[in-house]
Amino acid sequence: MPENWKTHKLETLAERVCVGFVGTCHKFYTEKGIGVPMIRTTNLTARSLDLSEVQYISRDFHEKQKKSQLKKGDILIARHGTNGQACLYELDEDANCLNVVIVGCVQLSVSLG
Repeated sequence: MPENWKTHKLETLAERVCVGFVGTCHKFYTEKGIGVPMIRTTNLTARSLDLSEVQYISRDFHEKQKKSQLKKGDILIARHGTNGQACLYELDEDANCLNVVIVGCVQLSVSLG
């Protein structure tokens, strides 16, 4: 790392750093028209989300899983499978995530001095 770079703990830059829901949620899967997207590590691709095979969970289950609810601007990082693969959650719709690291509302300022 270059000498002039500053380092910070991620927890000092982010509103939250946590892992989304961990466990089995198959019994809460439902149809697209009535459910909420459940983002899994398989949905994370190189710098973007692939929603072609996204699963949907019941709205009730989504509401109970507050910690794993996604907000626009969250950074999502694969926790297993494709470890470390990351992308930005840019959708305005409600979503939840399964076994994905969430880094919420990162506050960065860059100084080019």
